[in-house]
Amino acid sequence: MTWIGIAFLSLAAGFASVRYLIAPPADMTGYAALGLLCFFLGIALLLRHKKISRRLAGLGLMLVCCVAGYLIACAMYLKAPAHEKELTLAPVRASLPGHTAIIYFTHGEPRTYEGAFEAWKDAIHEMDETGVPFVPWPFRPFFFKKVRGEYFEVGGSFHNLIHTRTMERIESAYRKNGDTNARCYIAYSDDSPHTDAAAARAIAEGADRIILLNVWLTDSDHSETGRKLVEALHPEKYGVKLCVTDTLKNSRRLMRMNVERAIKAAGDMNRADIGILLVAHGQPASWDAIFKKQPEQENSFRQETKKLLAAEGFKNAHIALAYMEFKQPDIKTAVQGLLAGGIKKLLVSPVNISAESIHSEHEIPSMVDGAGVPASIPVVHLGAWNDDQLLIDDLLEQLEACR
Repeated sequence: MTWIGIAFLSLAAGFASVRYLIAPPADMTGYAALGLLCFFLGIALLLRHKKISRRLAGLGLMLVCCVAGYLIACAMYLKAPAHEKELTLAPVRASLPGHTAIIYFTHGEPRTYEGAFEAWKDAIHEMDETGVPFVPWPFRPFFFKKVRGEYFEVGGSFHNLIHTRTMERIESAYRKNGDTNARCYIAYSDDSPHTDAAAARAIAEGADRIILLNVWLTDSDHSETGRKLVEALHPEKYGVKLCVTDTLKNSRRLMRMNVERAIKAAGDMNRADIGILLVAHGQPASWDAIFKKQPEQENSFRQETKKLLAAEGFKNAHIALAYMEFKQPDIKTAVQGLLAGGIKKLLVSPVNISAESIHSEHEIPSMVDGAGVPASIPVVHLGAWNDDQLLIDDLLEQLEACR
């Protein structure tokens, strides 16, 4: 019975360790206590054996069973999510008044870690299917622990709330421009609802026209998937016209927004002494062959922004481009290059982050901090787009192209 007890307790300890690493903050303590209790009870049973040989054998059993419990928990809790049920549409009642449905489509980021856990499982599954290198499967609980820590650090994400506020401003302005019956529907790539669910709701509520409003900087996997999900519903069968807006890759207003924020942050300092970091996200190399335009569009947007900044007196050599991940130069390398150039202030702009997020509020600042910026050099983060009026104006112009 002693061997069975050691095996069971070790399995439970390994299982509990995974649950501790991925659990919501409120449940962490319970799983940590359970894991430690099982571990020490297993040790107590092990010490009941007097012979060194039996203790060593028991220690080996503990290790094997602990690893087995860990892997079983990984298989149970980190498995690929179940496929969503296919959406079906009921015929639209003829009595419903027609209206323009604007599907405001953007990235999305769950408010809490619990939602982020599910969203990341979806994203990881997508990367696995497309061959994008990621954290090896047995070590993924530690990745989720990192995500949980980031949420804890910033107190949760307001990303979706900011987009909702932006959407409401667009709906109000669009109605004032003449389409008084227009309605906006939110849709996300990395949260719910997705674009097909938003479109299905719009059609069920009597929409006779759908505009898929792309709140993205570049043409990418995200924008393409959102469009395909709507097209798969075949809205034309229900007498609904579909128009898809362009992404914001050529937006002079967004470029100008970055310039205006830099000028404001510069204050009275000589602009030639200021370093500016234009941060893009980057995509995996395996996606470059599929979404060839995305890297080119990110770079083109930043290069054009760089020209506008230089025209305002910022030194061209002090404006650097960097990537969050997947591509080089990374943030640390780019920041250290600016420091070597003798800058006296650093401005950081996440050019393609549409609303305040874990990326903009935690990850990018942490990467900049890790570059060793001296305390004597102020660092100013210019922030995500949020509901800047220049963004609102640009999105309204995109909508006008679909009238």
